[in-house]
Amino acid sequence: MAIKTVISGLPLMGHQYKCSQPEDYHGNMCFHILGLDIMLNNKGDPFLIEVNHTPSFTTDTPLDYKIKHNLIKDTLVLMNISIKKKN
Repeated sequence: MAIKTVISGLPLMGHQYKCSQPEDYHGNMCFHILGLDIMLNNKGDPFLIEVNHTPSFTTDTPLDYKIKHNLIKDTLVLMNISIKKKN
């Protein structure tokens, strides 16, 4: 479900990327974090509720903090950010 949802938004995201990064010839200058709200019924079947292109990073509960903290941490790891590269 998540993959099909992202694929359906690729034309818009591609257009936004080209408008914001016109000189990026290698395709790796920015990224987009999407929030997918998915509800499961009593049988475990998923239903897409909404897609947030600017998800909130507010943490109201310990579980919320853990999920969002790990998301940001994993995103930075995927970006391969290091002190040497940052300098």
